[in-house]
Amino acid sequence: MVTARLRVQDIEFSYDAVPILRSIDFEAGEGEIVAVLGPNGSGKTTLLRCMNRALSPSMGTVMVEERDLGSLTRKEIAKEMAVVPQNCVITFPFTALEVVMMGRNPSMDRFSREGKEDLEIVRQAMEATNVTGLAARTMNQLSGGERQRVIIARALAQKPKIMLLDEPTLHLDVNHQMDIMDLVKDLARREKLTVIMVSHDLNLAARYCDKAILLENGKVLSAGPVPEVLTQDNVLRVFKIRSVVQYDERIQSYSMTVLGTVQ
Repeated sequence: MVTARLRVQDIEFSYDAVPILRSIDFEAGEGEIVAVLGPNGSGKTTLLRCMNRALSPSMGTVMVEERDLGSLTRKEIAKEMAVVPQNCVITFPFTALEVVMMGRNPSMDRFSREGKEDLEIVRQAMEATNVTGLAARTMNQLSGGERQRVIIARALAQKPKIMLLDEPTLHLDVNHQMDIMDLVKDLARREKLTVIMVSHDLNLAARYCDKAILLENGKVLSAGPVPEVLTQDNVLRVFKIRSVVQYDERIQSYSMTVLGTVQ
C-alpha cells in the first residue's frame, strides 16, 4: 500500500464571498501521478494554487509528510513543492541553463552564488529531462516542447517531493504531448515524485495517471483510481459526452474512447 505523502484536508476557498472550492479532500502517495479533472470553472487551477499557498484557503490544511504548509515560509514551501505553471512567460533572453539554475534559488542565501552542489543538481535535472544539449540556447530559440522540458527541469532542480503541473501539455502538438507525459511518468517513478496534474485531456489522464479527482462545481464528485473515477456515468454527468474507458494491452494502460456528445 502506498503511504500518503500529500494530504489535502477540507480545503475551501472563495472569491469575493463566491464559493469556488468546497470541502476538498484527497491524498497522494510517493511516485503517484494524480489528475485533477473537471470542466472550465470547476476550480482545478484554484485548487493547485491553494495547495502551494499562492492562494490562502479559508479553511483546511495541506500536509506534506505531516508538515502543514500553512505554517511554512514561501522558501520552505518551495523546497517541498515545485510548480510548472500553465503559461510560463520568460521575457529576458535567459539561456536554458540559467532558467534551470533558477530552481536552486529557494536553497540559496539571498546574495550567494551557486556552488558545486547546485551545479551538480542542475546538471542532473537537465540530464533527467534531456535538455543538456539546449543549455546555451535562449528560451526564445526553443520549441514549445523544449521549453516545457526546461521548465520541468527548473522545477526538478528545486529537489521537491511534490510537483504541481497546470495543463503541462497545453498548446503542444500530439507528439510533444506524449513526449512530456512520458517524461512526467518516468520522473515520478525514477525520482519518486508525487505529481498532481491539472488537465483537460481525459485520454492522457486515463493513460498516464494512477488516480484522478473529478471536480464538479467546486466539489469532489469522485476520487480514486482512474477507471473508478472516469466512469461512463461520471463523464456523461460532468462533461456531457458518452465515452468508454478500457484497459488497452497494447499500451499496458487505460485509454478513453469518446462515443459522442449529448445535448
